[in-house]
Amino acid sequence: MGNAIGTETRPPGASTGASDEVYNLISVLYHLLDGTHTYERYIQDAERAGDHKLAHFFRDVQHQSRLLTERGKQLLGKRLVGGEIKHDHVDEASMESFPASDPPSH
Repeated sequence: MGNAIGTETRPPGASTGASDEVYNLISVLYHLLDGTHTYERYIQDAERAGDHKLAHFFRDVQHQSRLLTERGKQLLGKRLVGGEIKHDHVDEASMESFPASDPPSH
């Protein structure tokens, strides 16, 4: 797997300020929640087709997804302290240049 010349490989969380672990966990939670929503459509499709065994399977998948979502939320909660991500920091130069802290110019 080669990179373009002059580019460096950075972990996904590097540009967000989140650790790789937190970034990965948030990504998994997003996909679990998205899947749980999608499975509802699959259940309805199976029921419309009269395939009750398939609908039951999709309900089981949806249930497992919900359980994993709750487990992931607990893991994420343990990694957040006072709204800030543990072990991560924003350097002073980044804080000074953060646009949300600047008043609007008129």
